Amino acid sequence: ADAPQESQTLPIFGADADGAWLFTEEKLACMRASAHACAQESILRFVRSSEDDSVGPSPVKKTKLDIDMITLAEDLILQDYYLQFLLKTSNSTLKLAENVEATAVAFYKRFFLSYSIMDYHPKEVVLTAMWLACKVEHFPHRFLNQEKVILEPNRREFKYDSRAFADFGKVPLDTLLRLEHVMLAAVKFHLMIAHPYRALRGFLDEWGRAG
Repeated sequence: ADAPQESQTLPIFGADADGAWLFTEEKLACMRASAHACAQESILRFVRSSEDDSVGPSPVKKTKLDIDMITLAEDLILQDYYLQFLLKTSNSTLKLAENVEATAVAFYKRFFLSYSIMDYHPKEVVLTAMWLACKVEHFPHRFLNQEKVILEPNRREFKYDSRAFADFGKVPLDTLLRLEHVMLAAVKFHLMIAHPYRALRGFLDEWGRAG
């Protein structure tokens, strides 16, 4: 008789998806510290470049000790503050579905593993995360362009009004679209988030059919 085959354990996450975003606390702290240090160095390079280009006395001329930059602790506090802004805007203003909100939160947090508050305005990052999450989760809301909706048995496509969303957030349209590309790269184009809402919705659908 053939020997019994050993049972195989299947990974919960694919190697190229959410499994790539599983880190220890130490690794997360290291990534955030690195992003903060890179932002500080970028500011210093800009100041040095301004010093080299200036002629004569200039208020732009400052040494490293003269530059007041936020600390890593302050950076993280601001990130948490604007995360609460994301949740408030999602719940109270836009009334996004739970899965859309969870995806936006994941995009926001993953973005700031590569960047600091000093790199991009956090409010613009919040709006971009929600904008991208709405498209990824196919969530129709008031920023949906009704003239460009295609709903067919085998085709479901939504066209979102980027200008209306930018106007809502009071940010320039080109800023929203540019930051969308930056965010896509920051999350490594891993757009499907393994949050519990998709599985829960499937369970409730099955339960409803069984009942």
